[in-house]
Amino acid sequence: MTEKEVILECQKWKIEHFWELYEKYVDEIYKFVYLKTYDNDLTQDIVSDTFFKALNKINTFKIDDNANFRAWIYRIS
Repeated sequence: MTEKEVILECQKWKIEHFWELYEKYVDEIYKFVYLKTYDNDLTQDIVSDTFFKALNKINTFKIDDNANFRAWIYRIS
């Protein structure tokens, strides 16, 4: 399934597909946040909140030719 297809499924509230997005981006988001905080516990909290917010707002993600989920999740973090 492509990333776009996964997002479309998530937007239909088939949230079990969100796991694919989480697995794809969690490590790089963790590294990004850690380099800002240098605190493991705080980083884990922020990353958790980031993906929780992304899941709750997945319907606001506009899928078009310029859609970039990576940029969107970084903005949330």
